[in-house]
Amino acid sequence: MDYPITLVCPAQNESSWVEISIRSIIEFVDELIFIDDNSLDETLEIVKSLSSEYPNINILEAPDVIGRDRFSSIFNMGFSEAKNNWVMNWAGDIVAFTEGKFAIQNLFEKALENEDEWDSIVYKTPNLAGDIYHQPKGKELSAGEPYLV
Repeated sequence: MDYPITLVCPAQNESSWVEISIRSIIEFVDELIFIDDNSLDETLEIVKSLSSEYPNINILEAPDVIGRDRFSSIFNMGFSEAKNNWVMNWAGDIVAFTEGKFAIQNLFEKALENEDEWDSIVYKTPNLAGDIYHQPKGKELSAGEPYLV
């Protein structure tokens, strides 16, 4: 079942994780906007290959912005291209749970069941695992990157 949610996934040099990350989530969302940030490894080629299997992947190149505005310009580009009202940031090294109490579907269903009550949701403990670069030691499932807006 896919949800009317767009994921914005900027990535740079995530060839080790990007396929696992995308495969863990792609069948649950209406759209995934992948923004390549000048990867020097095989990240872009992997995502291009996945886009032939999953037509709901939209691949963009990062905007040509230098300096401290670069990161926000990448997300702004993704948000402006999104076709859905709900947009979630995603990273190429995050792997979603798809079963059990931490399943990503639970987050999506919670957002959509009362969508008129809020305009964004930030989870202290998101329903994700595997963000290897931002996972605090000794705290299971506590990476703080995903926001659903």
